[in-house]
Amino acid sequence: SFDIAHYIGMTIQEEYELLTKAAENERQVIVLNHLERIIPVIVRAQKLRQQVKMNGHFKNFPKLDF
Repeated sequence: SFDIAHYIGMTIQEEYELLTKAAENERQVIVLNHLERIIPVIVRAQKLRQQVKMNGHFKNFPKLDF
């Protein structure tokens, strides 16, 4: 879990929380929770990019909340 934390978009605070956990299963839960939160956001962003490529009209799309 330490090796991938930096590469999955965790904030410094989230990485620090990961470092403070002694048990690997606790760290895995933190990583899993982060991925469950961030994956839907990434999917929405990818769909939005595809829509923009198709028609070029992007000023009326809602702001993405990362």
